[in-house]
Parts: sequence; C-alpha cells; structure tokens
Amino acid sequence: MHDTRPNQEHYSFANAPVPDEIPDASLAFLKAYTGEQNLNALKERVFDIWRESRERLHVYKCVQTLMFLEPRITKHSLYPTILQSFQQAQKSNLPPPRILDAGCAYGTDVRALIHHGVPASQIAASDLHDGYWKLGQRLYNDSERIHAVKTTFGDMAVPAGAVGAVEASSIEPLTYIAASAVLHVFSAAQCEAFLRRILSLLEFKGIFLGTCVGALQEGEWRRGRANEGNAGSVVRYLHSAKSLKALMEQIGFVDVKVESHGPEDPTASDDPVKKIWIEFQGKKP
Repeated sequence: MHDTRPNQEHYSFANAPVPDEIPDASLAFLKAYTGEQNLNALKERVFDIWRESRERLHVYKCVQTLMFLEPRITKHSLYPTILQSFQQAQKSNLPPPRILDAGCAYGTDVRALIHHGVPASQIAASDLHDGYWKLGQRLYNDSERIHAVKTTFGDMAVPAGAVGAVEASSIEPLTYIAASAVLHVFSAAQCEAFLRRILSLLEFKGIFLGTCVGALQEGEWRRGRANEGNAGSVVRYLHSAKSLKALMEQIGFVDVKVESHGPEDPTASDDPVKKIWIEFQGKKP
C-alpha cells in the first residue's frame, strides 16, 4: 500500500462518518473476535482508528467506507479447504501449512484465520509498511494474541533484492499466499512483478488465492478526480477475468481459476469502466 497522504478533496467518498453512522452489522466480526459486547464502545474505537488512518496514512476506498472491518478471505471459495488443511495437520504428524496475508493492511484476514483456529505461529503478514498493521493492533486490542504472527514489510511488486523489496526469508516456505483487494492498486507492470514474486515465495504445489476489482474489459483505469491520488502517481490497471488468468498462466501458475462475481459497485452507473469483483486461485507446479 502507498503511504503518501492524498488530497482528500479528490475523493467523492471522503466525508467522515460519525460513530452513530457506523452500521451495527459492520461490527459483527470485530465484536465476535474481541468479545466486546458494547457496540457504542466499538463504534468509538473504529472511529478513532478511521480518523487516525485518514490523517496519517494513504486513504483507500476500503478505508473510507469501513470495508476493512469485514474479513475478505472468508468469502473465498477455497477458504474451507484452507481451514481443513490446518485442522488435519494439527491432528497428524505432518508439517503444518503456512499462510501469508500479502497486503495485510489492518490484519483483519489474519484475525479471521486465528478466530477460526489457525495457529498464529503458522500465519505471516506483509504490506508496504507497518502503519495499518499497528493501527490494527489497537483496533483489535490483541497484541499478545498475534505475537506469534511473523511480519515483514516492504515492496512485493519489485524483484527480490531490489531497493525497498520485502525481505521474505523469515516467512518461507509458504503453502498459501492470500491477497485480498490488492491487485487492482497496481499498474500493469507492478501487477506482473507482484505475481512473479508471489510464485517465487510459494512452496511446491503452494496456492495463491485472492480477490480484486477487475473490469469487463481489461485496461488502465483513469477516472479523473476519483482516481487522483488514490495510489500515488501509479496509473492502475484493471484485469478482466480472462486477462488475469492468461497472465497467471504465462508467469507459471497452473490449475488457474478466475471467476467474476458481478459488479464491484452496482450504484456506480456513471463510471465508464464496468468494474467487477474477481476471485482467483493458482498453484505453483
């Protein structure tokens, strides 16, 4: 994630919520994970984190609209299989699998894995910097609970060894790498570099999975004010399901599955780019 604070006036969704406007339903996971039953207290905590994020860090739509409160990995069709593999390893003498949340942000998907029984010691998290991760520790109030999660911060959209590249030796080998809502913040070149790095980090038959915003027709995404500052100077590239599958196979993934899941935002009728949600997975041969 980019760490340059943008001009808030460039955002059509930049109006700050107030605690009373935070829907109760959006607090479901935070309530379940923390055990805090006082919804007003949770709303105040969320608002404080949101406000600090807006003041200190780069603002993405998922931050502005509080989408970070809901796990994304749990919605992936492969998630039950992932949980089952960890459960089977715990019951046997087989080496346990390891999973990396790439582009972890506040670490909501990491908490979902822990909440569903995956040992923290088998989870790793990475992002461009640790700003969101540190705020996530305050949001979930769980520093002790996640202390065994290995973290590494740096750029994963550049080759290993490049200036600023993420140092991954401490988190390998990796059975699974999940990237939720990450690919669509990249340019075409960055996306390809990111996928190549992901493939290199996976163990034999390891699986890469995730979701992202895509488009019915792949191409650069330029949308004037709404896209200005949204990812620094990077011109985003949105893949179609077909183009993402082709790119993953070209890079070397096998058993690639890419599916579209309807419009990303059904209310955005004025957007000339017909955006869709994409779910993907691929295996290292």
